[in-house]
Amino acid sequence: MGDGSDSVFAVVSDIHGNLEALEAALADIERRSIKEIYCLGDIVGYGASPKECLDAVIERCKLSLCGNHDQAVFYEPTNFNVGAERAAYWTRQVLEDESAPAGPKVLGQVSAEGPKPLFCLCFAEETNYADVDLSVALKGVKGKIDQGGGPVWRLQDENNYYVARMNPLESNFRLYKVIDGKRSQLASADVDVPDEDLDADDPLLNKWHTIRVVHGGDQIQCYLNGELRLESQDSSIPNAGKIGLWVKADAVTSFDKLSVTAPSE
Repeated sequence: MGDGSDSVFAVVSDIHGNLEALEAALADIERRSIKEIYCLGDIVGYGASPKECLDAVIERCKLSLCGNHDQAVFYEPTNFNVGAERAAYWTRQVLEDESAPAGPKVLGQVSAEGPKPLFCLCFAEETNYADVDLSVALKGVKGKIDQGGGPVWRLQDENNYYVARMNPLESNFRLYKVIDGKRSQLASADVDVPDEDLDADDPLLNKWHTIRVVHGGDQIQCYLNGELRLESQDSSIPNAGKIGLWVKADAVTSFDKLSVTAPSE
């Protein structure tokens, strides 16, 4: 760390769930007027506050690497001593989302940093579908520029695919095609807010929604929470491609219960 000039940044690492130490370090970084913070990983492990530490890193750090203790929570602790192994399993229980529709383990985009033009893709490398019946549950967690996300299909590469996304921030559900990196809207619908949530600040945020896409030939139908909301006809991408998940900019989103079949199956 240094004097807070534009070329100076701060690095945090090996937090291991110690919220008090992390808060003290962040306070010192703020006192020095340093705006850019990077985390080298091992956010969790041992300490009693893994979730709070993750939230703080998401909120304050521009980028974070995945340390071996972080990886142990998502996969399995390998070559850990007994204490570290137990900490990994305990942390996994703390971080699981019990509200997820298919069980507590979810896939999440957790970085709250991202410019408006950024499209984040996660796709299944071995998939290859032209006609699809595709569904996924998603929960928008936070985001100042954008929120939510949705599935992609007929993905040829990072610049050519279809995407249906639900945005809690804008209260809308939209179908797009992305051709040569340019996104074009094919259909849009407003998302109704339940009467009991009308007075809430973010009525569609932190709630699970299900998107289903049925695409056969050039006919596309998109369902939100079991209701057909979007229909379009488009032949821009006729070839089979990968399926995956999509978020934009700074949207922090959890995904669960991804499934796909060919409509003829």
